Amino acid sequence: MLSFIEHPGPSYNPNHAELGSRVTFALEQAGACAKLTLVNDQWTANHPSRENAKSHWWIILSSIKTYAETGKTLDFGR
Repeated sequence: MLSFIEHPGPSYNPNHAELGSRVTFALEQAGACAKLTLVNDQWTANHPSRENAKSHWWIILSSIKTYAETGKTLDFGR
């Protein structure tokens, strides 16, 4: 399990030090596959990334899970 507090950077928001959320990853073996769980909680009020997180975590999780199962990251064509 990996857990950390995230803060947006100073170039992203002037009051960045007051903003944060907790991000927790749990990776478990599930037969021949991996089970990856993400919890992103404890958001401070008016955190500018909260809405973006809902639609962007899937790409990070997909790549982590693929790496855990195959040793290779996803190719997103970049």
